[in-house]
Amino acid sequence: MRGFQLIFVLLLLPVFSMAQYAPRDNWPGSTAIPGDSSLFVDWAKQAQVTRGFVDIRNPQAGMVTVGLPEMTAGYPNGEAVSLGDGGMAVLEFEPAIVNGPGADFAVFENGFHIKTESDSDFLELAFVEVSSDGFIWVRFAALSDNDTVKQLRTFDGSRAHKVHNLAGKYVGNYGTPFDLEELKDSLGIDVMAIRFVRVIDVVGSLNDSFATRDSRGFKINDPFPTPFPQGGFDLDAIGVIYNQHSPNGSEELSAFRPYPNPLKAGQPIHLAEEGTPLNWTIYSLAGKKLVEGKTVSPAFDLVPGHYFMEVNSGGQLKRFSLIIQ
Repeated sequence: MRGFQLIFVLLLLPVFSMAQYAPRDNWPGSTAIPGDSSLFVDWAKQAQVTRGFVDIRNPQAGMVTVGLPEMTAGYPNGEAVSLGDGGMAVLEFEPAIVNGPGADFAVFENGFHIKTESDSDFLELAFVEVSSDGFIWVRFAALSDNDTVKQLRTFDGSRAHKVHNLAGKYVGNYGTPFDLEELKDSLGIDVMAIRFVRVIDVVGSLNDSFATRDSRGFKINDPFPTPFPQGGFDLDAIGVIYNQHSPNGSEELSAFRPYPNPLKAGQPIHLAEEGTPLNWTIYSLAGKKLVEGKTVSPAFDLVPGHYFMEVNSGGQLKRFSLIIQ
């Protein structure tokens, strides 16, 4: 009997060891950022788009056609350019994006909630890469723990907490955040001068001939096929949280590094040296004031999730995203 129990536990181990990432928008612990959040200081101006297939299994069906590259400009409004199977978009940013505390930019797609399933959304996913010069690219380490036995069909839903570092994790008007801190040791890029972001559609097929894989080599399962003129990832917008312009400029950020971030509920965050006069305020992503104070190392008993914080010291206003785990 003990042998049977051991085998049973070993069989279950891979299931329970799968990571649970940040959940869907408005759930505790979500990192989804609303499109109207005051975190954003800039938006993409336009994309250069290389269209992908309507159905990669049938090249004769041609490329997707819906949307124009200029629809990616500005804040998310539901108007998007479709990339198709394996298509891509390259966006240039001036001033450059920089690595600040927490998330540095967010990518918006136009997925939607599935009303018949309480925690399931229609999500189309994409890899995200960055470059300082437009030649050397570094990809965020994408992770997908979606089931790879049963193919997600055309309008099937999936769950945000099963994927990480993939654009399209959240539904329309909620951006998926990316943190350049993860890439700070990468060769060939300067995380304090990211001028290009590249978004590449994930082909969600489980067929070995067409499948795309995450950073661990696991197949990424998302709705497939989507054999329509608007198939594949639909890029709506990219919002910038930190760039080289004041008040989030690279010089100020190099001198202002609150830590730790992320932090656990009840854990103090260090904002400045003892005796520094300052005022701070924490807001929800929707802009609601939650708590304020003057201490230089405050602790917060907040629900795990994504917030933003403003610190005013000597008339200088610093703003950054704050993640409580």
